[in-house]
Amino acid sequence: MEGGLACVRFVDYGNMAMLDTGDLRNVVEKDAEVKQQAIQCRLEGVKNMVEWENKVARNEYKVMLVCCGVEDRNVALVREVGQKLVEGEKTPVVVTHVSHEGVWVTPVKQMELLNKTMDQLEARRGSLKRVEAAKIHEGRLAVAKFSEDGQLYRCVVDSVQEKGTMVVRYVDYGNTEPLVFGELLELPDDLLTVPPLAVYVKVEGVENVKLEGLLDQEGISVLVVQGVGTLFLGNEVFGIAHKGTVPPLPITTLALPPPLILPLNRHIEGVVVHVSSSGAVWFTPSSLAPLLDELMDQLALLSPSPVPRVEVGQVCTTRFSLDGELYRAMVMEMSEDRVKVLFLDYGNTETKIKEEILEISEDSLNLPAAAMLILPARSFNKEQIEEVEKLLYGTKLTVKQAIEGGKEVGRFFIGTKEIIFGEERSKDDTAAVTLSYIESISIVWVTPLAALDRLDVLMGQLADMVDKLVPDTSVVVGSTVVARYTEDNELYRATVVEMVDTKVTLLFVDFGNYQECLTSSLYALPIEMSLERVPAAAIKVKIPGGEEWHDNEKNRVVLENLLEKENLTLSMNDEIGIFSVHGDEIDFAEFLKSKDAKTQRIDRDLVPQKHIPMKQTLDQEPECLREEANLSTVTAPVSGLGKCLADAEGDKERVADQSTGDQGMSDQALYEEEAAPGLSPDKFKATAARSRYSDRWTVGDRVVAYESVNKRRRVRVIHELYRSEAYVICPEEPGVRPALVEMSHLKPMGMPVDALNKVQDALVGLGTGRRPEDSQEGFQRNDSINATDTTQNNTATSAITMTTSSTTSVMTMTPSLLLMATDEDLCTFARSGAGSRYLQTLVSPENKKLCEKMVSSILASNPLRMMTNPVGCFLVQKILGYFYILPKSQQFELLAPIISNFSRLSLNAYGYHVVLTAITHLGPEQRECFILELENYVTLLSLLKSKFGTFVAQA
Repeated sequence: MEGGLACVRFVDYGNMAMLDTGDLRNVVEKDAEVKQQAIQCRLEGVKNMVEWENKVARNEYKVMLVCCGVEDRNVALVREVGQKLVEGEKTPVVVTHVSHEGVWVTPVKQMELLNKTMDQLEARRGSLKRVEAAKIHEGRLAVAKFSEDGQLYRCVVDSVQEKGTMVVRYVDYGNTEPLVFGELLELPDDLLTVPPLAVYVKVEGVENVKLEGLLDQEGISVLVVQGVGTLFLGNEVFGIAHKGTVPPLPITTLALPPPLILPLNRHIEGVVVHVSSSGAVWFTPSSLAPLLDELMDQLALLSPSPVPRVEVGQVCTTRFSLDGELYRAMVMEMSEDRVKVLFLDYGNTETKIKEEILEISEDSLNLPAAAMLILPARSFNKEQIEEVEKLLYGTKLTVKQAIEGGKEVGRFFIGTKEIIFGEERSKDDTAAVTLSYIESISIVWVTPLAALDRLDVLMGQLADMVDKLVPDTSVVVGSTVVARYTEDNELYRATVVEMVDTKVTLLFVDFGNYQECLTSSLYALPIEMSLERVPAAAIKVKIPGGEEWHDNEKNRVVLENLLEKENLTLSMNDEIGIFSVHGDEIDFAEFLKSKDAKTQRIDRDLVPQKHIPMKQTLDQEPECLREEANLSTVTAPVSGLGKCLADAEGDKERVADQSTGDQGMSDQALYEEEAAPGLSPDKFKATAARSRYSDRWTVGDRVVAYESVNKRRRVRVIHELYRSEAYVICPEEPGVRPALVEMSHLKPMGMPVDALNKVQDALVGLGTGRRPEDSQEGFQRNDSINATDTTQNNTATSAITMTTSSTTSVMTMTPSLLLMATDEDLCTFARSGAGSRYLQTLVSPENKKLCEKMVSSILASNPLRMMTNPVGCFLVQKILGYFYILPKSQQFELLAPIISNFSRLSLNAYGYHVVLTAITHLGPEQRECFILELENYVTLLSLLKSKFGTFVAQA
């Protein structure tokens, strides 16, 4: 201060000014609590600040700086980072995260730096210290462990919340996650200098569900114009860069035929054309050599022009620097005017300038890439490359591919002698797998993830050969054949395990399930698809201690929940399998019910759950989650009408409600399991379950149906039939909703419906201690409810009362109790007959929060299981009918499993209802996704051949 003037610094901007002291005022208390927004920095490596400021001004003062240290207490040492995405220039990227109205991308040229950073973090995992709580603030750079994979990532604190929690953003990927203070680790100083590698790009006019399809895909480029991005994948364009600027369309990318796949466990003759410094070997089969020579002769006659625009993933031609000859190539990476290409027929790489990337003629695209990448079973380092080249180059040899330690590796032979080099790869007997089929509680079938690509190729080949297959007239036990699976009518490889007269029992070798069919329906398996050339994809595994567990549906559901996990791995000890998730071994004894166990509460049947208030209430009696159907035996005198009711029911006691969805809550099986001939009676087959009512009714029959929800009988018409339930409608009364009714609750026409309803009320009054007058009032009240359909049930105070046969206590399931339930509890309730119907009555705009809870629970457990459940699928249908009340994020999450499992759901007896509802009730943008699925000829054909899929195709 001097002479009435004061030199002040504006703490939120950093600039200074001389002001009259009379113009200064004290800051108000609430503003004093706000942190200063400007940070004082010293630029590293900048000598002329005036020149630098002019450059920044020309760029509207937008600049990216990265902190590389702290000089004084309040001065940060920073340096400028070059732009990762240049306006108006296409940049090859990898999409790492999709957020609201945009995506986070990492430029391809930064991927090497990203991998190096991740390796450095992993190497220091045990030495990183926790960040002190007092030092945690918004903008703090640190390290955190991502909950989904347990890996360490760099992050920045986005916001600090109450009770020691915060939200961090992973700066190299763009996604966010809530954490507690104790989970934040110090970021090493040398990694502070590495700039954030993920860049946010705003994308307009594209739904998030489409952007999510671009995650981790190769060959994506982004063009940014006036701050808005457009993504390119092949010929597809996602978004418009600017309303007044239409971005140039990508060039038409020509593609090669699909690469050839070498069969497993078979010697293939050929030559090694390249040995890579990464430890891989490129191999060309002898069968392709003449075709490759002919192609090279054609290329020698050409003089192609440079391509107008170069893109990553583009197939082209270029001249090899050592001989000047023209070769087919693919663009792998780009950096400014430098282009890295892979020579497709030889496996080596070279860096070119853009002008050297030449066009390729369509005639040159008929031959698949002649060089095939082989991962040797014996590893070698860079110092050993010359030795390996001497052993493998210049001689005809054979390669034999096999699965070892969960990986597909190759061994090289001259004659019968293996070529020895380097060292044997460590044979980790742990393989990543996915559950394929549960044969019994002690035997499951799994598929190694390494075999999934090969299995997809095989299934595609079988589908293409449908018109070329010939019947197999020489079927014997042990024959490998091609057969159609009755559930989806698709072709699969199978082995004959039993044969009686003209019937056979088949084992589908790539999945593990069984089926019975006629010998006349079997086809001969082409030799190129034999088990010797393409081994079975499914592996039979014995569960440790499996003989101790009770083999019922309840235990099977638990076993399925335990094994249907991501990051599931398997290690074999003889025939016994040790399963792990994220490296933690699964202890089946903790969850499965043993044969000698007498009682077990419902939460033991499910995977461990988080504690919630009222958990004890939810765990009371399993029947609490079933609809009211068990009444105590009535010993009081019964009137003549009561005797009529008893005679009509066919039994003196009511039959307990046992819907398909309820089997996980009862030890009593709804249907008997039939043993396959010659197999253990414990083996569960797709065709074994058969309801005792399945032959009594047919679609179109008029019946008297008992509706458990309102305890009334009505005249209904059977619209659809399932194994243990019927979907019935009331054509005469359009206001009455369709219902899913147990087979045991259907009676033939001619029964005195009104009389039976009155007797039912009288019996309920006797069983619960009410007077007949009360029953009559209840009868009138129920009629009133029926007359107004379900309008009154759609309020937040709706409740359903369910009574067990063993106690007179009543449990009322209210919306508030459902909001507190765990995801697993709510989904188990939804898969019961009464639970599904009750939850459907709560789906309405008035119960928006509860609807969001239902959707989050379905997504958190197993959405596919709910959509293919006989009663759960109707809840999903109802939710889709009120799709508009859900938040955008939940809409996309609910739609994603339907789209990704489109074929499987469409061919399922219950799942097709969900797909039909999605197609007919959702908007045109969502419907477009399903139209794209149906444009696939193979998918459309499989739907038309299915009695369920045909409804989807018609819709």
